[in-house]
Amino acid sequence: MDKKELRVAVKQRLLARESWEVNPKRLLAEVTPFLGKNVLSYFPMAHELDIGPLNDFLFQEGRLFFPKITEEGLEVYRVTTLKPLGQDQFSTFVPHESEPSSLYEIDTILVPLLAADLQLNRLGRGRGYYDRLLKGSNIPRLAILFESQLFPTIPMNSLDQPLDKLFIFT
Repeated sequence: MDKKELRVAVKQRLLARESWEVNPKRLLAEVTPFLGKNVLSYFPMAHELDIGPLNDFLFQEGRLFFPKITEEGLEVYRVTTLKPLGQDQFSTFVPHESEPSSLYEIDTILVPLLAADLQLNRLGRGRGYYDRLLKGSNIPRLAILFESQLFPTIPMNSLDQPLDKLFIFT
């Protein structure tokens, strides 16, 4: 299965789910011990695992950063107001209020994905923004996903960047 076919298969699996929420206490208990001081996170898109409780926790502690898509790629911003939200040109949710920052301030990156395998390979949405951001960085890369997003293998190419840890929920 190539990447395009795999993206279709994953989206079908996710659409079949009745809920995209996980137990917030379990999410926080499993993930927070692995987070550094400042965390680059994201707002989940439709039909993605809801990491909202984790973002709320990080925001309350002043440790939440989000990427914004620009012509140069992903830029890092410290979140100063979590809501209200807007959407960028790719329908990715972004906070209206944030301060420009730098990847140098980030200690952990939560990487969004469509699918992953147990070899820590990731299938993104196909634009390569995160792969370019992660290239050459030694910042820990974590992904939070449903078991239904796990595949035996993910097709990889030379530009794809691996993850460091998966958190898998049912």
